[in-house]
Amino acid sequence: MDNKIDKIHKFLLDNKLTIALAESCTAGLIANNLVKKPGASGYLKLGLVVYSVEAKIKLCNSDGTTKSAIDNYGVISEQLSVALANNVKSILDGDIGLGITGIAGPGGDANYPEGTAFVTINKHGVIHSKKIENNGNRVENIEYFTEKALDFLHSVLFSTQIDCF
Repeated sequence: MDNKIDKIHKFLLDNKLTIALAESCTAGLIANNLVKKPGASGYLKLGLVVYSVEAKIKLCNSDGTTKSAIDNYGVISEQLSVALANNVKSILDGDIGLGITGIAGPGGDANYPEGTAFVTINKHGVIHSKKIENNGNRVENIEYFTEKALDFLHSVLFSTQIDCF
């Protein structure tokens, strides 16, 4: 994973792009991985851990979509990850917003069992979303969500590289 983070780090710096993160089920581990590289302050504008519903609504709800997503779809939904990505991006007017929400376990339900997460990346207004599923224990799921969210960020950055210029 270090090689992928190196590529993300270099890409963001070289292209003078900024990113803001709203993390729920990963509890800041995505930001933690990014800031291990010197110079991350050149692109990481904001990293929020919005673990509780209250935090999601109070910190990432500037346009009302976060509360609406929670009310209509629940805290484990693609719609909420989209709202988080959009709102965290807008807080400091960043280039990229990443929102992730899910359930590491224990718990869950028939629709969203433990080991389910949704990650969304808003890159210059273009929305990319992905469902992540894993069958591990709580710690394994959190680590898996983090790794897959970083993989997704890498793929979004490099598959649409032309959009950055």
